[in-house]
Amino acid sequence: MILTTKYRGPTNTQDSCVLVYCGADKAKRVAWDCALDANENHEAAAAEVALRLENRHAHPTKSEISSHESYELPDACNHSRVHIIQAQGQP
Repeated sequence: MILTTKYRGPTNTQDSCVLVYCGADKAKRVAWDCALDANENHEAAAAEVALRLENRHAHPTKSEISSHESYELPDACNHSRVHIIQAQGQP
């Protein structure tokens, strides 16, 4: 599964978040976790959405991901990343 993540800073009405895109589907919004660094936030958001899309429970654990590669995209602010994720049990 290939996902793209993008950081969105806070606005007057919403807190910071990571938007997770999967193909042409509408972006999924995952709240920013201040206890994690930027890379960890992107990876956690991508993993959470990947497992949700696989019809698993809403709060996945790292043990359910068998492989997760993350690459930064060359944008002006380095706020975007591409993730290739394989959940346990996927070929």
